Amino acid sequence: MSFVNYTSLDLKISENTVVNPDLLIICDEVNEQYYDKPPSLVVEVISVFSIKDTITKFDCIRILVPYFIIVDNDDQSIKIYHLVNGQYIQADTLPTIFLN
Repeated sequence: MSFVNYTSLDLKISENTVVNPDLLIICDEVNEQYYDKPPSLVVEVISVFSIKDTITKFDCIRILVPYFIIVDNDDQSIKIYHLVNGQYIQADTLPTIFLN
């Protein structure tokens, strides 16, 4: 059974590190106020005002998440990263025209 539920959900990286990505794709049941397993996908929407926050999340999450997508409003691009052998490889960059 599949369902979609929108709610703000914290991602617990460690006992001392909790982040709140813009979008999490989780293919598992969530029973807590936070999720402490690697999600399938994280999406961050960045702007000039949120770039530092996005870099911090990217650094924290990078060892856990197979796919990390950054939507850049200023650059008008979508950057797709794939985790390979513990490092992110930029898989592709798409212009945001594909979102229209």
